Formats: sequence, C-alpha cells, structure tokens
Amino acid sequence: MEKLDENITPDGAALIVQLQRRFAGYWRRLTAPTVDEDFDPAASDSFVAEYLANLKERAYLERTIANQYRGRYLLELLQNAVDAMHKHATSMLPPDLSKGDESEYNDEVFVAGLDGYRCHVELTPLALYVANDGQSFDENDVRGVCAMGQSTKPAGEYIGYKGLGFRAVLEISDSPEIYSGAYQFGFSAAQTLTLLGETSVKPDVQAIPILTVPFQRTAADPQLPASERTVLARLQKAGYATIVRLPLKSVPVGLYSEVREACQQLLSDHTLLFLPYITDLSVAISDDGSGVTTTINKSSREVIIKPTELALQVRVSRLIFRQTETLSGARQAQADVLGVGQTVITPQDWLLVEARQPLPVTDPQLITALEDPTWQGVKQVGIAAAYPLARLPWGGGDVFLKRRAAALPFSAHFPTQEGNGLGLAVSSDFYLSASRKQIEWEVAYNQWLAMRVADFICGPALHAVHYLYPDDAALVEILADYAYYNDRFGRAFREIMDNNLTHTAFVPVGNGNYMPPGRVVWTPLEQAGVLIFRRVFRYPGEELYYPVLQLEQVHSDSSDTGYRKKDYDYDSQRDYDYGGSYDYDDRDSDRYDTERHAEPEPAPEFDYKRIRQFLGSLGVKKLSSALLPEIFRFTLQGWDSGLILTGEICAALALWYAELGKGQEGAVMQRRLVEQARSCKVLPTLAAGWQQPDNQDFSFADASFAPNLADEFDADKIFNPVRISLLATTRPGQAILEIDPAAYDLTEYTELVRHWFQALGVR
Repeated sequence: MEKLDENITPDGAALIVQLQRRFAGYWRRLTAPTVDEDFDPAASDSFVAEYLANLKERAYLERTIANQYRGRYLLELLQNAVDAMHKHATSMLPPDLSKGDESEYNDEVFVAGLDGYRCHVELTPLALYVANDGQSFDENDVRGVCAMGQSTKPAGEYIGYKGLGFRAVLEISDSPEIYSGAYQFGFSAAQTLTLLGETSVKPDVQAIPILTVPFQRTAADPQLPASERTVLARLQKAGYATIVRLPLKSVPVGLYSEVREACQQLLSDHTLLFLPYITDLSVAISDDGSGVTTTINKSSREVIIKPTELALQVRVSRLIFRQTETLSGARQAQADVLGVGQTVITPQDWLLVEARQPLPVTDPQLITALEDPTWQGVKQVGIAAAYPLARLPWGGGDVFLKRRAAALPFSAHFPTQEGNGLGLAVSSDFYLSASRKQIEWEVAYNQWLAMRVADFICGPALHAVHYLYPDDAALVEILADYAYYNDRFGRAFREIMDNNLTHTAFVPVGNGNYMPPGRVVWTPLEQAGVLIFRRVFRYPGEELYYPVLQLEQVHSDSSDTGYRKKDYDYDSQRDYDYGGSYDYDDRDSDRYDTERHAEPEPAPEFDYKRIRQFLGSLGVKKLSSALLPEIFRFTLQGWDSGLILTGEICAALALWYAELGKGQEGAVMQRRLVEQARSCKVLPTLAAGWQQPDNQDFSFADASFAPNLADEFDADKIFNPVRISLLATTRPGQAILEIDPAAYDLTEYTELVRHWFQALGVR
C-alpha cells in the first residue's frame, strides 16, 4: 500500500481498499481457472464477455449522463457543497431536537447556518479546484459518489438527491480527485482496467466507467506538479473540509478557455440567490501563479414586517451581494506600480420573500405518481421569490424596486433553463429532468406546484412588497409579461399568473392603495395633459381608480406641456419617495475603504408601452365618455370649494375632446363625448354659473374675443335685435350669457377650449 499523508486515517484508506477488492474480487472469481471436469471454458469466456459488456454499458450511460449535465459541472459541485453545509448545520443542533415539528426544525437549521460557509473555485492551467468548508466526507458519501443514481439524500431536505450530478465533472476531467478529511481518493479508467488484470477479452479504456472504483490519492503526491501541490496545501491550510480537484482533459484544445468562461459566469448574484449557507463564494483564475481572485459576499438581514398576520406567513430578507477583486503575483506587482488597489464592485441588492412555513403536499398521490424513490418521503416543499432592488444614484442605504430589461428563469435552488416570464426570480422544489435543466409540465406534481407558486406571488409575497414599497409602479413592470418562454411549463405558468392577477389588487392607485385591473382606468389623455386632467377629474366614478402617475409616464418637469407639476398640489404623486421603507439603517454598511469602485449599472427605462399592453390584457381600459356625468358631478363640488379653477375644468374637457379626435374613429369618439356633455353643466357663464349646452333659453357669447355688448342689452340682459344681431338664430327677447373669461385662464389651452365650446354649440 502506498504511503499516506497525515490527513488520511486508516479507516479511510481501508474503505478505498474494500471498494477495490469488491470490484476486483468478483472479477477474479469470474476469470479464475477451475478444476471442475464439467466446466466449459467457452461458457467462462461468455461470462467474461457479458461482464465486460455490462461495464461498457455503464461507461456509455456515464458519458450520456455527463452530456445531459453539460455546462453544469460547477453548479453541481456547488450543490454538493451546500448539501455538505446542511449536514454540518444539522450536526450542530441539540440532539434532543425533534423533527416532528418540521417548521421548528427548519427554523433551527436556518439559525444554525446563519454564520455562513465558504466555497472557493480556483482554475489553474492544469486543473479546476472547488473547495468548501461544510461537513467532510463520510463512508456513505464515498459510496454514493461511486454508485450511479443511488443517492442517500432525501428530496426536500437536500438539493442533490438524484445521485447523478457529480458525473457532470466528466465533461472536463477524466480523472477527478476528492480530498475530504479521512477520505482522499480519485478515479481513473486506466487504473480500473489495470485492476481487472489480464483477460481473454481485451477491453478498451473507453469501455470502462470512470466513477466506479476509487483509488488512493495524496495531496503530497510527488507525481503532481509542484504548483498543484502548492494549491492543495494552501486550500487545506485555509481550513476547507473538502477539495475537489479536476485535472483538465488534454482535448479539446480550447477546454481551458471554456472552463475559464464558466468560472467567470459563476460570478453572479443569481448563483447564490436561493442557495442557503454559502455567504462567501470566491473564484480565482490564475496563470502561472498570477491572476485575479473575485469574491462574492452575500449578507442577509431580515426585514421587519409589522402586520402580525403577514409576518407569520413570510420571512423577508434583504440580500446584499458585494464583489471584491484582488490581484496576485505579477499582476499585483503591476497594480502596485500603477497605484491601483483593491476593487469593490457596486453591491447588488435583492429582496427575498420566503414562505415561513413549508407548503404541505396535501395529495400524497402527487408524490407517488413520480415513481422516484428519492421523493417518496417528501411531504412539504418550499417557495421563495426574489425581487431585484436598485440603489439610489447618489448612494446611501435606501433602495427601491429595480426594473429589468429581461425576464429571469425558474430556479430549483439553482437557475434552470425554463423562463418564468417575470422580472422577479422564483424558486421552489420543482421536479426536474435528470439534467436539472427543464421542468416538465406533464408531471401532475409540477402543475400543482405551479398553481401554488402563483398563489404565493399574488398573495403573501405581493403583500410584503406592497408593505415595504407602497405605490411603486416598478412592481407592475416586474409582474408584466416578458414573453420569455422556451417550453410549455413557462407558457402555462404565465397563463396561471395572468388569471390570478386579473382578480388580484396589485395595481397601485396612490396613498398605498391597490386595486385589481378591472377597477382601474387610464386617463383618456396621453402624456401631455394627464396632470391637469387628473387634478380636475380626481374621481373616475363607478368605484373606479386611476393608476399612480408613474404608470402614466408623466414626469414632474415635462418640457412639452408648458406647465409644471409644482404649480399644483398633487398629493398622489410620490414616485420617488422611498424613505422609511425599512426599519433599520443600513447606510454604514455601504462604506468601503477601498481605492476604486465600479460604476453602478443604470436601470432600464420604464417600458410604458409593454405595461399598457399587459394591464390592458387584464382589464384596464381608458376612461369612457359615458362616465362624464358622474365624474363631472364630483368636479363641480371641488370647484364650489375653491379647489379647482374654472380654466382648469375647461382645459381638461378640451384636452379630452382633442385627444379623442386622434385616430380613424376620432370623429365618432368626439361626438360621443359631446353627446354626454350636453346633459352636463359644462359651460361657465358670468351671470348664471354653469349651464348645460342644450339649454334653449340662452345663447352664449365668448367674452374673451366678442365685442363689448353692454350697450345692446337692457338691465335684465335682454337682447335688443333692432340695434345688433349677434347670430341669426338668436331670438328676440332671448337672454344672452357671456362665457366666463376664467375659462381661458390657461393660455396654452385657449384655442383648444374655443374648439370645444364650438363643438358644444356656443354662439
């Protein structure tokens, strides 16, 4: 037996030898000569050939699984790291803690893992390393790696429960190694073939499965290059419990570049978004001892939700991801010469909303129908939603909901390749394909879970976001349809979401209130006149509501309107008032004693057109002309109390009339508004207040440009047709009323008001 280093215990070495003997012993009995006179050598050769054919089939299956997991080897190793951390966290619990109350048990495990764990990824020109400080390997872990599809991890408690994911490493390495406490071993098809010895049938190395028989390895092996021994020694000294070393294949030629790119793609807050335990993920890419180490630090702080009922339903945390870059070797020396220090990339923030109590699987048949032994003990599943946050451009601790330019995929702890069509991230215990990339809609369990996830997003999660970010229109865009689906599950989920949202009060209407789409109406105007229209017509009528002004895409200083928002008192415009959203002050945590910071990523512009289409599909419509009598009644009440000016009322009506004139059906729409207006007191006069246009007892003169008619009337304002004829239709003795000049107080709307009055029949 080869000499072992001090980290390998006799028990660890004994298991490796035992697994080798079990494999080779059966083979030797199969190929051993016999003295039995009835023994048929041809039959023996047949048995040997059959056994080797079985190994070939296993080798083929191994490569097939590796191909299915293509591109996921780093995620699978992170997954295994999280499972090791979960084992370590549960080992720290009091021994008398009962798992009878699953919610209490899960909360205890959550608290036990709050201090966090590290995971380190390092790429050298020769190998890829992935290290973690979770629980070290035990005997079952070693056997689990060697066995295909025989995981000892139950679904629902561990992420890696299929027993297949480790085979993803075969994409880049044909001789993986594991250094974990008492067990330090590796795999090699060539060594496995040597273990078989001489046979009458000569198998090829390609016909031998790699991850079948472990062989002893040591971090101090002199056959390893000195630079690789240095890396192993450094990681062991750093206290990592498990180190996976993957010597890179010699082919394809560009493999190193591909692995390098995969390591760089790992540097995203999405990687750790739904992963528990890991608080520090570092990625080092070195070339001959020089390189860059980027560390993602995830900090989590629970956000206080004051409504007791809601606090019992969800756990809300603010996640802050910080990236730090440090240089080493020659690159550090060069940076010192240039005076460039450590770089801290601007933090990325997320609001994580988790169901505080796991969702019980009420129908056991959903699990039974999966016909998956690793799932048969699953009785409850978790649900979580994460909303992207953005920091204020001028810094500070305040954040607000961040609009996204593209949708996010579904996650089952890790992102899948299934688009969710939302601007928020969603994670749950979906039943995935073997490669963990797709969610199959045909599985009844997934259909049931999709509906529960939609209920959670449209229920407790939505209420939590409303509580923390009242009136934030960005939430509507986050929930809008991004039309990003690459499979049936995503399309079906989007349909479920839209059905739920149709009846959900999620559209902000101001002052922290929300309404379902069917009770919300757009103003009948586009951007230019929305402010003045909504000042005049504050109440749409029939228990309808306007959305917040941010959804109308109206800004406080619009250059194309000729007026300013500050001229009026708009108590519902609070687009950027985000103060007081949190019950803690996090400003001190945003100070960095570094020399250079990366610039924050600019938020995408508000996609107004897409929001209109989305809300329109759910039932939001423009204000109808038929509602004019009702909303005008409320308007005149405001005028009587002095809150609204005469000119504003007339300008709002004139803008509405002008806006309806656009498009192919403009004339018809204008006529409908005029018909409704004729029964309303929409004409302001000097002597008789507001009058209806269809009043036949009066004619109306526009006092703003008509001649002075004072001499043409008697004391009772009765027109004398002998001296002057205003219009041929004016009858002798008919009273003439002058339009109140205040109707034209807003000079930029004077011409529109005149056209509106003419349409009503003003003479």
